[in-house]
Amino acid sequence: MQIKNILLAILDAIEYTGDKETFIKKFITVLYAEAQIALLTTVSPQKKNVINNEITLFMENPEKLVEIFKKHFTEEQIKQAVEKAAKDLMTDYLETITPTLSTFQQKKLLAITDSLNQSQEASL
Repeated sequence: MQIKNILLAILDAIEYTGDKETFIKKFITVLYAEAQIALLTTVSPQKKNVINNEITLFMENPEKLVEIFKKHFTEEQIKQAVEKAAKDLMTDYLETITPTLSTFQQKKLLAITDSLNQSQEASL
């Protein structure tokens, strides 16, 4: 399941009343920033400087940023960094909001997370 669909399901389960599309865009922006930071910690300081210089030139162009990272990292490295960032951010978010949810909302959220865990286990 794509991150956008997961977030939509969660926002529906918790009866989020704000602009869901804006929330999702901001969440995904943070997710990719976290993944980029994680990737940059795996390279030498010299290579990090080269990549940072390239990134600085294209900060407003997401497609170009993807090209830059694909040039310096494997698809697997990028995938793992994005998956870890998504898991960490989602865990932090859920831990933050869970105490404020009703029992009914918590049960709906638990059903979603159980489903995601089963899907993840099936793909292993």
